Amino acid sequence: MVDKTHALNELPRPPQQEAQGASLTDKEIAEYQRLFKDEFGVELTKAQALEKGLRLVRLLKVVLGGYKKN
Repeated sequence: MVDKTHALNELPRPPQQEAQGASLTDKEIAEYQRLFKDEFGVELTKAQALEKGLRLVRLLKVVLGGYKKN
């Protein structure tokens, strides 16, 4: 069984409002919170959702950044 709270027990860090040109609206943060709860059964605070959402955006930029439109 996976410990769903492990990642949430990290030391708190102040959330970034913008990260490498990315930002999330309040609506997007709320949607991320809903999706995270539906998928993992864990409720995130707004700050946690913002941080994790921005990390996801940065990851996708790195992964998809190598693909150029032809």
